[in-house]
Amino acid sequence: KIHRGGFLWVPDKFKPSSVKVSSLAEKVEGATVCDTSSGEGGEREGMLDIPFRENDHEGFLAEFKGKVPNLETKLVLVCRRGNRAASACALLEQAGYKNLTNGLNANTINEAERGA
Repeated sequence: KIHRGGFLWVPDKFKPSSVKVSSLAEKVEGATVCDTSSGEGGEREGMLDIPFRENDHEGFLAEFKGKVPNLETKLVLVCRRGNRAASACALLEQAGYKNLTNGLNANTINEAERGA
């Protein structure tokens, strides 16, 4: 059952405090990166821009599934601080997506790729 809106429990594995830059590089390689910020546009070339809407989970899922229909797609979700990306990861996992990572933000992803 998909969570419909309001408070969404986020597993520890998706919480911003669990993100380690040193382990992100392998997760980012070959992944589709999606900005879940509030519609401000991605900070990386080729990044999908699908804003997570706290009170419209069904709308978010419909838009996401329209752009990323394959549940096996390797996904790294980002926002500004990682909180919105964490909530989006939790919701997408409920919807059946299998390969999800909270990448915090575009700067964190860039650091990981540089090997910082």
